[in-house]
Amino acid sequence: MYCDPNSLYFLRIGPVTRAITGKITGVVRLAPAFIFPYLAENIFTMPPGVSKKLWTVEEVLHMQEAGILAPGKRLELIRGELMEMSPSGRKHVAAVARLHLFLIELLGRRVLIISQSSIELDPFSAPEPDIAVVRYREDFYAEHPIGPDDIFLFIEVADTSLDFDRKTKGQLYAEYGIPEYWILNLKGQCVEQFQLPGKNGYGRRSIVAKEGMLTIPGFDLKISVGEMLGLEI
Repeated sequence: MYCDPNSLYFLRIGPVTRAITGKITGVVRLAPAFIFPYLAENIFTMPPGVSKKLWTVEEVLHMQEAGILAPGKRLELIRGELMEMSPSGRKHVAAVARLHLFLIELLGRRVLIISQSSIELDPFSAPEPDIAVVRYREDFYAEHPIGPDDIFLFIEVADTSLDFDRKTKGQLYAEYGIPEYWILNLKGQCVEQFQLPGKNGYGRRSIVAKEGMLTIPGFDLKISVGEMLGLEI
C-alpha cells in the first residue's frame, strides 16, 4: 500500500501513533481505528522530518457532522490530539451520576452542572470533564460558548485514568486558569484537590480523605468526600 509522505498526518491514541491522510475536506485513505475499524492494522511510526497534524475544534466538529468519526466513541481533543478514552465502568458512571445529583441539590439554579460535555478552552483543546460547575446563564450557553471565566470547578472521576487526569488534564486546566480542580480517586477513596492555577500547573495539591469535607469554590457550601464516594461515614 502506497502512502504519499507529503499528505501523511499522524494522530496519537494512547501508546501508539496511527496515520490519517488527506485534509479534512479531502478523501480519507488511511484512518485511525476509531474512524474505520477495518484499517486498525495500518499502524505507522513517525519518520524523521514529518510532523503530526494537530486538529482544531472546528475540524473535529466537521468530521462529526460528516460521519467520519465512528459513533459511540468517547473522544477528547487535547492540544490538537484526539484522545480515545476508555469506556466507563459501572462505578465510574455511578460516581458521575451521584456527583451531578449532589451538586444540583446543593447549588440549585445558582450554577449549571454539566456532565461529560466538551468545553472549548482554545481552538485546539476541548476536554470533557466528568463534571463542570459553571456560571448560570438563561440561554444555557446556546448562544455563547463556555469560557474559562465562566468555570468555578472541574471534577474528574478517576479509576484507570488517574495518571492522565493528574498530569495531562491537570496541567491543561491550570494553564487556562480553572480556579479549582478535583479528582475523585475511586481506588484511593479520597479527593485530590488542586488550587492556585498557573502556567506551570497548580500551585497547591491537597489530599482530602473520605472522612473530610470540601468547600465548593465560589460558594460557602461544603460537600462530604464520603458522600461523593457513595460511602456511609
